Amino acid sequence: MKEKIKNLSTYYLPFGIGEAEVPKLLIINKFQTIAFFANCCYNYVMIFRKLVALFLLPLWSYFASPAIRFSPVENGPLLRSLPPRYAHLQMEARQVTGDFAEEGRTDRIYVLKEGDTPVFILKTLDMKKEDEKRDYYQEKRAFEVVQSKHFHRFRTPRLAYIGVKENTGMLIETPAAGKSLVWWLQDRTPEGREALKDAVEEAAIALAELHTSHKFSTPAPYYQKLYPASSLPGPYGLIHGDVHPGNIFFDGKSITFIDLSSLYPSLNGAPVALDVAHFTLMLRAFAGYYGVPKKEVELLVTQFLTTYRKHGYALSDKLIESYMKLIAHEYASYLAEGIGSQDHQILYVKRFMTSSGLANS
Repeated sequence: MKEKIKNLSTYYLPFGIGEAEVPKLLIINKFQTIAFFANCCYNYVMIFRKLVALFLLPLWSYFASPAIRFSPVENGPLLRSLPPRYAHLQMEARQVTGDFAEEGRTDRIYVLKEGDTPVFILKTLDMKKEDEKRDYYQEKRAFEVVQSKHFHRFRTPRLAYIGVKENTGMLIETPAAGKSLVWWLQDRTPEGREALKDAVEEAAIALAELHTSHKFSTPAPYYQKLYPASSLPGPYGLIHGDVHPGNIFFDGKSITFIDLSSLYPSLNGAPVALDVAHFTLMLRAFAGYYGVPKKEVELLVTQFLTTYRKHGYALSDKLIESYMKLIAHEYASYLAEGIGSQDHQILYVKRFMTSSGLANS
């Protein structure tokens, strides 16, 4: 070591550095070398993260996360059973994967395309099954009621055809404009996050308009049977009944509600707080599933409730929370049905309750 210092002092002498200063210089060089390699490692990690964000995460999301995709199908007997004006269209079948897929149901969703342009959505239900037969008639009646009104802050798909052939109920609707809130929850770009805020605000105004369009003094017997242990405090009005991010579309300007069969029971009056609580619950659950930061989620919830109270009813936090607890356990158990073993179902319920903010309820 002394020999090394002596040789280095000879090298540094022209620069005014004596032999006594060389050990300090060696220590400084060592730290500079460590810092250089640490900086290189950090840069490599950042590059890797960008590659993961660009290529690996979308791939993982496609195969591993719940998704709704469409795949081409042959124009078989189903399309031929429709009126002739639909015969020239191409069909693509919806495939729901992951935790959001419902087992035990045979209803199928198809996109009817003209070239590459979606022009209609075809929903089919098995009329031999009582629950699907009920959904068919409820959705038909709900369409009739909603389309007879003139709502200004939201739209619904237009029902182009409805009919039954060979025990298959068929509803053909126009596609919803824009993208669902599920899509906006996954768009983490600055533009996407702003669009999500706008969508949540418009959803609050749209629900307020729906809820205040009809007024009732009591809830329909359907809800009293569904929640016999609750007094179901009002106010009462028309509600969507299944308002969650997957059933709300936003095109940058306006809201479109889909899946109207759940609106039917409220034609005789429903607690509007059910809708508000349901959307709040589902917004937290879906956002938690897709990794939206909790702070951002709570800001969205606050924005939704503040806007709704301004345009609709001034529902208290206590009332909304009571309805959230009322529906959370039922909904979590419903989602868990048919998902593997009992242990798997319990884990799924716990995950849902945690992501929706009711883990201790």
